[in-house]
Amino acid sequence: MVGVLLLVIGVPVGLLTTVWQDDLGKDDPRFSAHYALGTVGNPTVIPQAMSAPDIPADVVKSGCVGSRTWAHEHGGTDFGTSAIDLQLVGAKDRTVAIRNIRAERIGAPRPPETGTVLGCVSQGIGEVGKIGLDLDSPSPAALVGYAQGEMSYTPYFRDKYHYLENQKPEVFSVTALASEHSYDYVIKIDGSVDGEDRTWTLTAEGGKPFRISGVRTEHSNMLTFGLQTPRTDYRSGGFFGPSRCTTVCTGDDDRQVQQPPGITYPPRPAPSPPRRPAAKTPTLTVAPHDPESVAIAWAVTSYSFDHSDTEADVTTRSARYLTEWLREKRQSYASTTLTEGSPQLQELRAHRGWSEVRAADVMLEKTDDDTPPPLTRQEVRLRVRIQYDFMDEQGWSAAAGKPSKLLFDEYLVTMARQADGTYLVDAYLDAARPTGG
Repeated sequence: MVGVLLLVIGVPVGLLTTVWQDDLGKDDPRFSAHYALGTVGNPTVIPQAMSAPDIPADVVKSGCVGSRTWAHEHGGTDFGTSAIDLQLVGAKDRTVAIRNIRAERIGAPRPPETGTVLGCVSQGIGEVGKIGLDLDSPSPAALVGYAQGEMSYTPYFRDKYHYLENQKPEVFSVTALASEHSYDYVIKIDGSVDGEDRTWTLTAEGGKPFRISGVRTEHSNMLTFGLQTPRTDYRSGGFFGPSRCTTVCTGDDDRQVQQPPGITYPPRPAPSPPRRPAAKTPTLTVAPHDPESVAIAWAVTSYSFDHSDTEADVTTRSARYLTEWLREKRQSYASTTLTEGSPQLQELRAHRGWSEVRAADVMLEKTDDDTPPPLTRQEVRLRVRIQYDFMDEQGWSAAAGKPSKLLFDEYLVTMARQADGTYLVDAYLDAARPTGG
């Protein structure tokens, strides 16, 4: 009886040994992930206050790509969106199927990061992430991405698998999104090898989790890249935040794409009523050696007031950003809407409302050879644009119903370099109405 058992067992044991040797000789699929290089338009946030002169010249020259790499090297975090490349390589003589790509959050969500946002603008359209991972969602699984960074709510692997070819590398462009919070996360790939279910975990370089910052809702100074020199802007972080489309997305060549039926879209939250600012002048990060930063501070201060303010109040707040001779002229605020008897001021008082700057940006006036002058020269000419609104706590808005949606003013501003290297506004001219200092 024992001999029979040995004989019966001996045959399959030999066969199985051959199978095991074949399995050991087969390759496994190889997966890796890293922050994408060559990405146009990926904003970052650096944990300290910065101005345009703080950015090295070689970083400025390299544009969007260089600004992101430099920010990461200085403790920066991707802001609102994060472009990641996944490289997936199939295995020889094995059937490798991918059925899902998802994010797994590590640790507790954190508030959006503070510091200076480095944004990026480009003349062309940046690389498009064909897969989106929405970290704010309960289950951040792969979503269909469209042109210009729009992410839909349609599952990417809906009713389909993706099969990897024999030892052929494939790159999946993924864009992670975050608005509400900051997250640490890893990327999980669910699939199978020869019919056996597998899950692979991908991390950033050095085995660290990927990181992304949520979007701050308050207005603050930001640096915009992609131009011949970084530009200082003042606006909400939502300007660089993620773009999510619902029932209609924009495809290639500006083509509208209807999302398929059966997709549940997150309900749009009701707009919250405006809140009266705690201070007459919003919190500003002012770099005295950066003429753009000072010009922005002057403009924002001049357009931040409520119904109880007078011209003298606004003059006192904005005068700190002007040269002594311009202060003596007592024309130190930019806004023409605060003039006594102005219909806009009367409307503001009737609603007990306030003026709020939504965005401001500066542009260097170009020289004769069509190049912007350096920001370190003795006199710098800037074009300052301000977008603002009058509103109150009941939801009234002076800009409501207007095609532009916001009130708008533009100034030509001359910045003078002081003995200590700081800058002050030395003259300004209303670009629409040729009056002013």
